[in-house]
Amino acid sequence: MTSSPFLNQNELGLISLFHSHLGPFTVLGGIAAKHAMMYLNPKRARQITCVVETVPKQPFLCVLDGIQVISFCTMGKGNLIFNPLEENKINLTLKFETETKKIVFKLKNIQELLDKAKDIKNLEKLANRINMGRIDDLFDIERG
Repeated sequence: MTSSPFLNQNELGLISLFHSHLGPFTVLGGIAAKHAMMYLNPKRARQITCVVETVPKQPFLCVLDGIQVISFCTMGKGNLIFNPLEENKINLTLKFETETKKIVFKLKNIQELLDKAKDIKNLEKLANRINMGRIDDLFDIERG
């Protein structure tokens, strides 16, 4: 049995349009944001906050675009917060919360993903493969 994509074609199209291409880290941001929105169930966009902790360079920063498109959290509204990590601390943590619930995503197998993403002509193919995977294979998830 094959799994169905987490993000639908419309969502992938919006992410691609916003970011100018479809890449693995934008899709990871979109997947986490969609899962968070389903779990937290905010009634309005301002009821959810997202804190991104990662190194301040590409491709890690690309998750911000996927998050913005799917969750409507933005830096301009102040509900998307970026906490930069030191460059030698390769890590990606996404924390979404409302007043009553939170969910935290920690990316697994970062180095393996970076190695796969080095082949720039296959970024969209890798992004689509990530979208077809299981979220528990992509992230360690803590709910509270």
